[in-house]
Amino acid sequence: MTKETKMAGGGDAELMAAFAAYTEANDARLAEIEAKGKSDPLTDERLSRIDRRLEALSLKMARPEAGEGKTADEDARSAAWGRYLRSGDDSGLSRLTVKAQEGPRVKSLPVMEAREGAGLPSVYGRMRVGGQVIWAARFKETKTTRRASSKGGPKVTEYDYSVSFAVALGEGPILGVRRAWANGEAFDLSGVVHRVYPGDETQEPDPLIEMIEGEAPAYRGTAYIVFEDLPLEAFGNRLPQLSVEVERVPPGGSEPELGDVVTGVNIIPASGEFVYATENVREQRFPGHERALNAWSGEARADFLVSLDQLESDLPNVSRAALTVGWFGTSIEAGACEIHPGVETREKVTRPVSWAVAGLD
Repeated sequence: MTKETKMAGGGDAELMAAFAAYTEANDARLAEIEAKGKSDPLTDERLSRIDRRLEALSLKMARPEAGEGKTADEDARSAAWGRYLRSGDDSGLSRLTVKAQEGPRVKSLPVMEAREGAGLPSVYGRMRVGGQVIWAARFKETKTTRRASSKGGPKVTEYDYSVSFAVALGEGPILGVRRAWANGEAFDLSGVVHRVYPGDETQEPDPLIEMIEGEAPAYRGTAYIVFEDLPLEAFGNRLPQLSVEVERVPPGGSEPELGDVVTGVNIIPASGEFVYATENVREQRFPGHERALNAWSGEARADFLVSLDQLESDLPNVSRAALTVGWFGTSIEAGACEIHPGVETREKVTRPVSWAVAGLD
């Protein structure tokens, strides 16, 4: 740094004039330095770092010393710590305060197609159809607050959403809904609260719609399904695109339908250890790999339960059923054949149950 020295001689008037000129030049130089600093982001960053270091140093110097054991000046030290924590210094107090966390929230809920005057499909046999939303309630928000860990920590607030809505499926009456898909994936209807209305001329309004709206139409002649408080977490908090497999028999003539005259059936095939099991059974072929043994319908339920539901729907007048059980024979000659229970393969690991009969497994 170069020092600049100026000499002023003469009387008081000349000295004051020289001092005024020096002051003016100095002010101009300071203004130039300040303007340069404002236009230089690096200078601003350096000044900001210097300020933060000074604040941290000031906080460190103001921090009381921590003592051990009970001493006479314990109250004074406690008061000093209180003043220190209440100082409001951003560089220290902000690190001591842990803010509560909140999960994402939903402001509005987009729905699947719901067009005024849209046509409804008329199904013959079985067909996969999309639906038209004919009614929807406001989505329900459930707030859950918990601690981040068992030892304390910040509060974490999470929001779960569900919605009740009705989807028109097509012209009624239908026999029922067989399968369902949500966003293109198989969707198990047994895991959610729902009601299927076949669309006959005697169906009554849904009680949930009636409770919310006060008065509600029965939608007679229209087959529809009502979902009650469907959880949306699995669908990204959006109403999923639903499609269902609908079964419908066209109106017949004067001749009776086969499904109306059958009163008894024989239940087969009887082959397989778990074909009549009412819970899903899986085989562990090797560690880390399993396959289903009795759940192939796509409904995430045992095939036997699905078959019984279809039997009740297709043959509503059935009152008797013969359950066929298959055993193994030792010979194809009737006189020499002995009947024994058996299994498909001797080594098979299954869960959650293992096959056993008459003390054999």
